[in-house]
Amino acid sequence: MANFDVTAKDNDGTNANPDPEGDNLTAADTGFFDPSDFAGVQSFYLKHLNTFESSAIGATGTGLFNPFLNMNGDSTLLGFNTDDKIVKAHDDAGLDISDPNTDALRLGDIPIIYLDLDGNGTAEGYYQINLDINENINKQVSLDELQIFTSSSSATLSQYRFDNGDALAFSAADGFTLRFNLDASDESNRLILSDDGAGQGKEDYIFYFPISTFFGVSSTDFVTLFSQFGPTPADDAGFAEWNVVNAAHIIGTKFNDRNGDGVRDADGADNNLATIADNESGLAGFTVYIDQNGNNKLDVGEQSALTDANGAFRFDSLLSNTSYTIREVLTAADVNGPGDVGTDVTFADYDPPPGLWTQTTDPLNDG
Repeated sequence: MANFDVTAKDNDGTNANPDPEGDNLTAADTGFFDPSDFAGVQSFYLKHLNTFESSAIGATGTGLFNPFLNMNGDSTLLGFNTDDKIVKAHDDAGLDISDPNTDALRLGDIPIIYLDLDGNGTAEGYYQINLDINENINKQVSLDELQIFTSSSSATLSQYRFDNGDALAFSAADGFTLRFNLDASDESNRLILSDDGAGQGKEDYIFYFPISTFFGVSSTDFVTLFSQFGPTPADDAGFAEWNVVNAAHIIGTKFNDRNGDGVRDADGADNNLATIADNESGLAGFTVYIDQNGNNKLDVGEQSALTDANGAFRFDSLLSNTSYTIREVLTAADVNGPGDVGTDVTFADYDPPPGLWTQTTDPLNDG
């Protein structure tokens, strides 16, 4: 078994100069851990918050966060998020799930943030999941199991298999796909954590999972996180809570603006409601994307969506109180290509439906 000690943190400084190292999320940050710190483990990044950083983020009870798994127990805590009612029979099976604050979670409810964590000069997308640990006496506790699954239906207590001696908490036979496992194929791993946050209801650790971890997963699919804390070091009858920042969503429609006024009208160009063929109907098969880096091009890693039969599109996993620029792919100039910075995007994969299209709705006036 490999023990990965992630108890280091930034110097909190003094009241006059709190957190002198800052929270720059780079390898120079003492409390930041990158994949090189977890040899043999699937890629992820980890930030250990000091007291000042934890306090600055805010409390989980403020409405900013969405707790989805809460566990209470003694020397060992085991649990996964579910919508099932928690009953004693499953406590006897070794689970320490606490209700409320345990719920099913969809991928679209986990925010994507863009940070240059690998230091290559370009921001990458990561799903962010937060952890609040609360130890009563001893600060340290181990995270012995961390498994993340996706499925089309939320996990149920009857599908739980870890108590039967299985290595995984859920089975592919029940429709679960393993997306992340702290354990390597031939070795068990654990993280040694330390409760250095600002107290109960405050974050202690932030996990950053590359968006590739969930490649091909629908935003409406369910994400099930199974974790075990303890026994070496043991939990001391505290509790642990996994949560995410409340995600925002954008919903829109691409339509045929027949009269060119930039507003979707029911009567189209001739102002005659009886002319059904002239209605400004939705347009299907067009790619719209969030231009995260502002280069007017679809880049690898930027969220995109294909308009449906009604011209509708939706973006999930967004941050509240954040501005996003949405653009569409109409020509090869709208995707990252030869001579552009970064990985090329194949235009043929996003080519709009055939026809002559004139863009009339352009609030940014950028063509």
